[in-house]
Amino acid sequence: MITTPRTLDAVVTGVFVGNPGSSESREQDYIDVTFGGIIGDGHFGVTRMSGARDAKYARGIEIFNDRQLSAVSEEELHDIANALDITRLAPEWLSANLCFQGVPSLTLLPPATRIYFSAAVLVVTGENEPCSKPGKMIQPHYAYKPEVWKGFKAAAIGKRGILAYVEREGRITKGDHVRIDIPSQRIYSPPTV
Repeated sequence: MITTPRTLDAVVTGVFVGNPGSSESREQDYIDVTFGGIIGDGHFGVTRMSGARDAKYARGIEIFNDRQLSAVSEEELHDIANALDITRLAPEWLSANLCFQGVPSLTLLPPATRIYFSAAVLVVTGENEPCSKPGKMIQPHYAYKPEVWKGFKAAAIGKRGILAYVEREGRITKGDHVRIDIPSQRIYSPPTV
């Protein structure tokens, strides 16, 4: 089976930079992306050291940085907040770099999807799988609900957002309109012997 290519339109509702060593990202009016990502961001670099999410490598092996930027959607943040029974889930609480509106199933965008901004281009590498760390960043904002952090991982499955790398350097500005090109896909099924 082959799917047909599709194009979506979206709007950038937030741009953020994550401080190295800090849990939350901070909102900006714009970010300049280079082939290493966002200079000054905690995930900046053309390469990175393998870690817990890279089971195919021993920890500490230098590999290509396919996690230069992370993005979330307003729609999925709303869904997660509803599942957690909280009023709001801010992108910066998840250390996101970008937030979009207009892509309800952002997390399901397949690898090799390209996101075209007015100057820059990002390539999606996959889903940003949820872990418990963002739940712990959300908790201080809802001190009256002492167990909210425990539910984040389950609430965010399939809705945590995407990871991407920079294919074309340039500026990304809050309010930018973007084109998202989803490539045609084949469902691979290995032959049985």
